[in-house]
Parts: sequence; structure tokens; C-alpha cells
Amino acid sequence: MGVNMELLILKSGENYIRVTSKACHLGGIEKASVYPLQKLPTVQQLVRDLRRQGIKDIAIRKLILKEVPLEEQA
Repeated sequence: MGVNMELLILKSGENYIRVTSKACHLGGIEKASVYPLQKLPTVQQLVRDLRRQGIKDIAIRKLILKEVPLEEQA
């Protein structure tokens, strides 16, 4: 039996967004910033801030992860 986890993630077009204290970067999912669902108001504010910085195509997405032991993979 595995563990499920839901996180928030930001996406711009086909790219994911990594947010640092100095800038934001577009790239693959392996570099994306993730946030717990409880941080939705903070993430919504972050989207507004990024739009003001010129990133127009931003969507908040829910990332659903499932942890399972390696031997259970098909």
C-alpha cells in the first residue's frame, strides 16, 4: 500500500516554474517549486506577482504523487 500526496505546482505553457528568492525559472517538472495545498493563498499571491513581472500564461496545477515500494511497479 502506498502513500498519496497532493501538492500545488505552477505551470507556464508546457514549462514548470521554479521560484527562488531572486528570480523565477522555467523548466522541467524535476526543477519545479512545489507547495502544500494549505499554501493556496500564498501561491495565488505569487501568481499575481509573477504576472506583474510579465509572465502571463501561469496556471496553478495540482500534482498528485503516489509512493509505492519499488517491487510493486508494473
